[in-house]
Amino acid sequence: MAPDQSHPVISRLLAFSKNWHYMQGLTTFILTFFLSQSYALWREMYSAARKIQGRLNDVGFLLATSAERDGNGKYTQEASECLDDVAAFTRLFHAFCYAKYASQYSILLSPRGMSRMLSRGLLSQSEFNVLQSIDPRVGAQN
Repeated sequence: MAPDQSHPVISRLLAFSKNWHYMQGLTTFILTFFLSQSYALWREMYSAARKIQGRLNDVGFLLATSAERDGNGKYTQEASECLDDVAAFTRLFHAFCYAKYASQYSILLSPRGMSRMLSRGLLSQSEFNVLQSIDPRVGAQN
């Protein structure tokens, strides 16, 4: 049974009820729109990340299978160093990708962040110098 609309309290709440229904529709539309946009962005980023991961795995497998081995089937010293370098560069690539696309990691792209990576041994001095010498306008696309 519906409340009596002539009651003073109910009559005051009717305006609130009407406004509530307008806001409910508007809120539903806004949330649905932004949720679909967020999902589309997430899906695009996820797809790009998986493609990059796949190509990096391809490179890793190619290097691992074609690296020089000794008579016992173990990697030679040079091959092992090369694979270690590629692994380190791959980890740096991942860190810099996250830094570019996720704002909470963007500090890694700054001189302060790179200095910290240098002090922790994640970058060598020569790598640090090269990264510092890159023009940020050029480095942003590469």
